[in-house]
Amino acid sequence: MDIITLIKVLVSGLLDAEEEFLEHLDTFSVFEQTMHGLTDKMAADFLGLALTNADILIRESGR
Repeated sequence: MDIITLIKVLVSGLLDAEEEFLEHLDTFSVFEQTMHGLTDKMAADFLGLALTNADILIRESGR
């Protein structure tokens, strides 16, 4: 997975969450939890991607 795919997944999730919230304005806490979960997942996935790339660089460099 690349950064563009990660961003597309995040934005899609954010827009879906917003749409659901706007249909049910009394569920702000659910909306907030969903936003938090989506951003946490994006951060974790990005860290994994960065660490994978670092691992590849280290292996290829012979360090």
